[in-house]
Parts: sequence; structure tokens; C-alpha cells
Amino acid sequence: MRPSLARGSLALLGVLGALLAPGAALGASDPLRQARNTFEYGSYDDARRLAEGLLSSHQLAEERDLVEAYRIVGLSHFYLNHTESARRAFVELLSVDPDYTMDPFL
Repeated sequence: MRPSLARGSLALLGVLGALLAPGAALGASDPLRQARNTFEYGSYDDARRLAEGLLSSHQLAEERDLVEAYRIVGLSHFYLNHTESARRAFVELLSVDPDYTMDPFL
């Protein structure tokens, strides 16, 4: 393969990778993406631990990432029947984004 063709192929792969990684273009960190994937897999306790770790270590700078982490924590607690902890997480979420609305089908 010619060098210019190889560089073009690598560039195309990079663009496709960015488009196919849902959190990458939105600024979601890799650990937050891991927490989201763990949550979606149904491992709520592990997802909660990952998201709480991100929140307590102040690794999330963007509002949408903070909201996502609190959403994961709140829903994880809710699905684990930890209602008071879920309520606290949702209150924290609303302190970051007072206009946030939850998807009613969750």
C-alpha cells in the first residue's frame, strides 16, 4: 500500500471512530463512559461505585458529565432499592441542572 493511501485510511478510521463513539464527541470521559456502559449492562452497584468515584475525585468538569454521573448514581440506587440514596443523588443532579427532566420510560 502506498504511504499516502495508508495515511488517508488512518485518517478515515480516526474520523469514523470519533463518530461511532457516542460519548467521545460529547466530551464524556472514558471512566464516565465505562460507568454508563456498566449501568446499561445492569451492574448497578458497580456503575454506582464508578460514577461516585468520579464525582468524589472531581474528575468531571463539564455540566453534562456531572449530570450523567448523578443520573447513573441516582438510578443505580433506585434500582437497588436504596430510595434515600437515590433521592440524594437526584437532588444533587438538580442542583447542577435545575431544568433536568428524567426520561419517563427508565
